[in-house]
Amino acid sequence: MGDAMVGRDGLIGCYMMTNRMHGAIYIGVSSQLVSRVAQHREGVIDGFTNGTA
Repeated sequence: MGDAMVGRDGLIGCYMMTNRMHGAIYIGVSSQLVSRVAQHREGVIDGFTNGTA
């Protein structure tokens, strides 16, 4: 596994998010958990959490 996937502190976290309205569960992995959760909440990346998937 390359170093590009691991953040400065060397930790990778698994997270789960849900869409309350439809009850869907999303599971993700990130080495930058705080910024990744913010991206989900703000809908800045097209995909599952902003309804385009």
